[in-house]
Amino acid sequence: MAGTPYVTSASLDDRLRAWQASLDAHSRPRPLPPLEESALLVMDVQRYFSDPNSHAYLPALQAVLPRILALVTLMQKWWRGSIYEGPLAELAEPLDAHEPDLHLKKQTYSAFEGTCLASWLRKHSCESVVIVGVMTHLCVETSARHAFVLGFEPVIVADATAADDEAHHLGALRNLSHGFAPVTTSAEITRRLGGATRAQTLPAPAVPAKVPLLVAGGGPAGMAAALQAHRAGIRVVLCAPHGLGGQLRVAERVENYLGFPGGITGAHLAERMAAQLAAEGITPLPRAVIDVGRASQGWRAHLDDGEVIDAQAVILATGASIRPLPQVSPSLLTPYLHEGMTLQGKRVAIVGGGEAAFDQALLACRLRAKTVTLLARSAPHVLPRLQERAAALGVEQRIGVEIYAAATQDGTLTLDLSDDVQTLEVDHLVACVGKDSQLPKLPHTLRLRADGAIDVNDAGETSHGGLYVVGDARRGRHRQAAIAAGDGLTAAMAATCRLNEGNRRGRG
Repeated sequence: MAGTPYVTSASLDDRLRAWQASLDAHSRPRPLPPLEESALLVMDVQRYFSDPNSHAYLPALQAVLPRILALVTLMQKWWRGSIYEGPLAELAEPLDAHEPDLHLKKQTYSAFEGTCLASWLRKHSCESVVIVGVMTHLCVETSARHAFVLGFEPVIVADATAADDEAHHLGALRNLSHGFAPVTTSAEITRRLGGATRAQTLPAPAVPAKVPLLVAGGGPAGMAAALQAHRAGIRVVLCAPHGLGGQLRVAERVENYLGFPGGITGAHLAERMAAQLAAEGITPLPRAVIDVGRASQGWRAHLDDGEVIDAQAVILATGASIRPLPQVSPSLLTPYLHEGMTLQGKRVAIVGGGEAAFDQALLACRLRAKTVTLLARSAPHVLPRLQERAAALGVEQRIGVEIYAAATQDGTLTLDLSDDVQTLEVDHLVACVGKDSQLPKLPHTLRLRADGAIDVNDAGETSHGGLYVVGDARRGRHRQAAIAAGDGLTAAMAATCRLNEGNRRGRG
């Protein structure tokens, strides 16, 4: 029945997993085209479909609209513009706040029929189009087929399109994935664009010689710190060499971040955080801080490109690095499984018994790995629900097992193990045996704790005033997105008080 709310904001991630599983049986392997040369085509996202008082109201549009907006925000930032398409009608909130490069007025289901879209795309060297909007089985599908026939590469975003019922939506996705276009997710688009630097195609923001506050790190702690300082009126530079989101982007599911009943994927939570910074006008600097030392009026940070920034205060939210496996060459490890990987038919082994290991195991199952084996030296130390979920999905949990050696031949990785099975052949090996704080070079005079970690107070401030360490770089085993964000907020508030007090003394 038209208007049936087959998906809501709370259920979207679960329904998306179901759609992806259904598509696996119908899709032909078709890689995503290079998205750097794509255009964003937003189909019919108007009040005609988004207003509950309209006879054509689509409840499902309300669920996907935030992800459409996130893609618009990301792609406008990426290309400095986007393309809207639709008949003469007002755009749905909040899209009407965005100024497009091209606003087409189509008369049929296809955005290419009787319009200048094809010539505009060729003029701007766009070889592919990312299509979002409504309805999946009408304008979206027709435009995607037409794009394919005209020689463009269409890309469909499953969780940024909607129809009047789930059967129409899923049926269109099946048709398109079988013969015309790859069907992907907003998280994957964001990972490929928002999680990478664009130093090759867009000029990096200018590096200031001096700034009141420098924040190093683009994960939840760094983003929260930068946002809080910006809100307080402090000029802040956010250094994020790998884009925004940090390791949160590879989390299969975050269930302890308040405000998301049923949980949210790490990639989607990261994209919401990044969109909030973009809305505030905070543009990260794609540079790494490699050295922080004392300066005459605070701190001097050396960046990986040789530039130098003097700051009155510095917040280090540089995260943690994966602890290596002594018996395995780093070249044989897959650093992290992520949404964009193709694991169907692949054998995956994950070393570790903590939350990160189980999170990667669950992601491997969602990505349709053939087998998923978890190797742990001791009993897992995770919530029972994670163990139960992994067991229900067929994850083999082998406890009391260590890897003695690993070697690869013809693309197959063979592990020598300490148990009765003795060997295990896999395609991917992921190490989740712990992390070590990842910090730049710092003054050797900083006070340390008994375990060798840098000593900080409740606000994350070190023994040298004005230098803070927050998030995963500080927390040891307590590495959670919510804790990291709280660390960033606390440090930014403390730094703001320090900076304001210094300014008052300077005026006095």
